[in-house]
Amino acid sequence: MILNQEVIKNILKELFKKRNYISEGDLRVNFVVALDRLYQPKYIIANFPVKCMDRTVYEDLRIIDETGNIFLIEFKYCPSKVPIPFGGFEVETRKRTPKKKRVARFNEDCERIRQMVCATGEKENIQAAFCIFITNQKNLTKNTSFSFEDLSEDFKVCIQEIKKDNCLGRSGTVIEKNNLPTDEKGIFEKSGEKENE
Repeated sequence: MILNQEVIKNILKELFKKRNYISEGDLRVNFVVALDRLYQPKYIIANFPVKCMDRTVYEDLRIIDETGNIFLIEFKYCPSKVPIPFGGFEVETRKRTPKKKRVARFNEDCERIRQMVCATGEKENIQAAFCIFITNQKNLTKNTSFSFEDLSEDFKVCIQEIKKDNCLGRSGTVIEKNNLPTDEKGIFEKSGEKENE
């Protein structure tokens, strides 16, 4: 399994054809189910803790394939209203955060993930990381340094891919991996997997 922007975009387009999502958590769970069904990675770990300087940060998703290749995914889901998610009604998700703050937070996510890849990518066999920004707020998709494209009739997506090559000539923040989380902290193992396989 090799994850790239096209694979991720296709999964997201299929998800948004079915319905809209009330929250980032709702979207992430459905993304994990679709990814597992289509590509059957060995592990999908949610909220993976990584020590960064003096604090612990969390990767939204860490995907590990059968050969030990690792892919990271970070979501930023910013809807203002979610049209017709269930039963034909519209959901107001939250008060709007100013555009500059939302875009700045996505930029911070991209930089944090880049630092993780640069600091631990070779040692941990991280192949790539993907920062995904999904929104139906038109003001967030215009006049930014990020390139958005249609995901559905209502939503647009921006996917930033970060590879080990992006680290050449840069010094990353020193990041240490915490102990692997227990099942309660988000390991989704494939069900029915035999030990010897």
